[in-house]
Amino acid sequence: DGGDGDGAPAEPPAGDPPAEGEEDAEPEVDEYQQRIDAIRTQTATQVEQMDELERYLEERTAAADELERARMEERDSLYTMDHRNARLPRLPHDLDLDRDRVEGVGLLDPRTLMEDNERRMSASAAPPSTLEFLDETREPKYMDLTENERVRDAMRQREREKRSRQKTEYPRRLVFSAEEWERKKRDAEDRLRELGRRMTPGQRDLEERVIAGMRRKQAYLRNPRHPEVPSSLDGTAPKRVGAAIDPTDVFVVEPDIVEFHQFELGETYEMRLTIRNKSALSRRLRILPPPSRHFSITELKYPSDHGLLAPGNAAYATVRFKPDSLADYEDFVTVITETSKFRVECSARRHPPCLTLDQSLDVGYVLVGNDVETRMPFKNVGGEGRFRLVDEADWPDHTTPLTLPNEEAMLSRGERPDPEPVPCIGVAPFRIGPGYMELAPLDVEQLRIGFAPPGPGSFMQQFRMVCDNSQVQTFTVTGRGTVLDVGLTEIDDRATIPGELTRGPVYFGKVVPGSVNTRTFTVKNATMIPVPYVWEHPREGGIFAIDPPLGVFEPDSVNAFVVTFSPRDLTAYEADARLVVDTSVPARVPHPEHPFAEPVLIEDFSVSGVGAERHCTIDTNLVNYAGSLLPGRHYDREVTVVNHSDAAAPFRWVGHDPEAGLLVYPHEGILEPNGGSVTCVVELTPPRVQRFDAQMSCVVEHGPALPLRVTAEVEGPEVAIAQSQVDFGLLQQHVAGDTYLLIRNQSAIAATWALEERKPAIDDGARDAPTSEIVFSVAEGELPPYAEVEVECTLVPSTAGPYRSNIVCVAGGGRVSVVAARADVLQPLCALSTAEVDLGVCYVNVPVEREIVIQNMTMLPAVFRWSPEPEGESEECADSMDFDVDWREDEIPPGGSKAVRFIFTPLRPCASYEALVAVDVDGAGKPLGF
Repeated sequence: DGGDGDGAPAEPPAGDPPAEGEEDAEPEVDEYQQRIDAIRTQTATQVEQMDELERYLEERTAAADELERARMEERDSLYTMDHRNARLPRLPHDLDLDRDRVEGVGLLDPRTLMEDNERRMSASAAPPSTLEFLDETREPKYMDLTENERVRDAMRQREREKRSRQKTEYPRRLVFSAEEWERKKRDAEDRLRELGRRMTPGQRDLEERVIAGMRRKQAYLRNPRHPEVPSSLDGTAPKRVGAAIDPTDVFVVEPDIVEFHQFELGETYEMRLTIRNKSALSRRLRILPPPSRHFSITELKYPSDHGLLAPGNAAYATVRFKPDSLADYEDFVTVITETSKFRVECSARRHPPCLTLDQSLDVGYVLVGNDVETRMPFKNVGGEGRFRLVDEADWPDHTTPLTLPNEEAMLSRGERPDPEPVPCIGVAPFRIGPGYMELAPLDVEQLRIGFAPPGPGSFMQQFRMVCDNSQVQTFTVTGRGTVLDVGLTEIDDRATIPGELTRGPVYFGKVVPGSVNTRTFTVKNATMIPVPYVWEHPREGGIFAIDPPLGVFEPDSVNAFVVTFSPRDLTAYEADARLVVDTSVPARVPHPEHPFAEPVLIEDFSVSGVGAERHCTIDTNLVNYAGSLLPGRHYDREVTVVNHSDAAAPFRWVGHDPEAGLLVYPHEGILEPNGGSVTCVVELTPPRVQRFDAQMSCVVEHGPALPLRVTAEVEGPEVAIAQSQVDFGLLQQHVAGDTYLLIRNQSAIAATWALEERKPAIDDGARDAPTSEIVFSVAEGELPPYAEVEVECTLVPSTAGPYRSNIVCVAGGGRVSVVAARADVLQPLCALSTAEVDLGVCYVNVPVEREIVIQNMTMLPAVFRWSPEPEGESEECADSMDFDVDWREDEIPPGGSKAVRFIFTPLRPCASYEALVAVDVDGAGKPLGF
């Protein structure tokens, strides 16, 4: 046992299994021990975490201190130890801690704390902020959306997207064409517009009361001066005794016809009937129940207890309907008033089902041997209904049994097999399903008609569709069987002979590579269904091609195929061609991923052809540049290459040498077929003087090599002196004379030139060549094509007499042009009118005037200069005479004279006076005097 009841149960030793009888105390001991162990484990874990955190903090602190010490030592080396006593702000400590790890245990991160403190200090020191709406420089935003508007717009957009995703096409839209749907929309809009023009009974009653009130206001008292006139407005008109009162003028019944549309067997349906008094008097009325047992009515309830219906008030009753079948019901409720009685029609008409299914169903043509299921969608645009299909042969005595469809039947394009088999009825050779249907309003279903024709021809069967409302409709199913009939009937509008394709290949003849020979194959499809086809031939080589290579034969059609032969080389070609069709349904164009399901080989034959050489010519085999050509000048000649073959001919020129100046452009190209030509330009630019002769050829691909020889004579440029001689005219000895020499480049290219003087040799035994005395302003240069330049020539004659020489112009190509140069050289010569001047007896300081004429004896201008004072005076007469002259120096024109006036003034007395007055003439052999 666990003890004596006073003390706690003894705790078993740790690790020992509990003894028997201690099971009641074991849960309490385990719970306590578990709590103790959990606390110890948690405490040990926290202690380990704190120890690890302490070690982490000590390591990061030591690393930060070491980094700070290194930085302080670096500053000590830069600024000495005194910078530590400069009271500079202490730099941030480099203690780098993991923020998440520190904050996870409730500690503060020093770096984060310093950053927050710095932000607060910056914010406190910053200038006061200006509210955004007080900033006058900002543009107003009166028309901007507010946050609430943005939220509302986003919510509305989500709602619109949600509704657009949930919105589906109106179900009835699927069963009508576009024209029918538009017509029905227009009819519905017209009907709603017409209904909108009608007033409800309540609105009509209100309008009539308004009109009645307006009439009462117009019923004024009669003027007593006028006779009384009966009027219906004031009630003075005579009333007919015994006239019946129209109930519609007294009561308004809502609804005017009590109608029940949707109902089921055994259910009870109710509708409220309201009768309102619209007359000006209180009325009494009562209701008689309907005669039939399917309709009943409750007691009429008045708004008051006295049983009178005051003007404008209404009484209520409830019409009940309990059908015992789904047929149509009609009855009425009789309302008896004080003056008349009337009926309120009651009817129950269940909306009949209405299927958008044509009663004539045509499944078209089906290939004999195939089983094709055609699906025709239809829609129930009426009420709910159940339907059962019955064979015409079984109606009305038997019910056609339901069978399972053929799951291997072929389906039309876009149709998929049903997840579960749809039961159908067998109407050989048709299967029609589903045999049983339950359709709610606007339900869409497919009528599945399977057709497996036993042979060619037309097949027709009828079946009945029975509805649960006892309506029966008869449908007619029509189908036609056809056999596969496809074959190659014509080649190039010529009917094929039986067995022609098996005797040998279809020959395409000789064709130039690059051209195409075309033949037309005609294939007739006498089958009444579309038949997919594909031509199997080696399309990789690109030699033979059939267009179109694949497709679908339309029913009962004639199809033309263009077969082309385009060889690539001068060799013979042959290939096999096969026409394969597919008899499966639906007819689809073959695809590598979807091959034919049921392929049938129709034609298998060969085609062949030969590649022929191209026929090309050149209009000349020799290009001769007539005349003399200049180096560096471009000369062109045209050569025409003509292609006489049926294919485009690529060509290229071989042998042209750009370094020798021979080019052809275009150097390659394509010649159009059937007389197409290309005019090539042979361009020659001779680099030097030579006799040019080169051979080149035009190589045509898959054709001949057309040779072409090019010859020419190349000479240098010609630079000529454009004047017959160079005449310096009359020159003075040792005085320079100038004239101009015109040099003209008579070539179409730039030419260099050089000028030099060549004197004729003199047979006087002198060894040395004559010295050139003509100097040119420019002795050499280069002239552009057909340009000219003037060169200044200067001659300083050294001897008097005739000067004769030659000027030679040498061109860069070696051509020389020579002209003669001439000049007449003279020495100046003058004479005085007298050689002795007698002054007679003169008195001191009394001037004596004399006139001397100096004559120029040559045809050159002469410049003279008088001596400043007399020369050759004796000693006793020295400085005794002074003279002055009006023309101390001047120039005398050729052959002219000059009168010079002298004034002699004696300075002191002397017995006789003799002296010489000299005159110098520039260039003269000796001076003159008197």
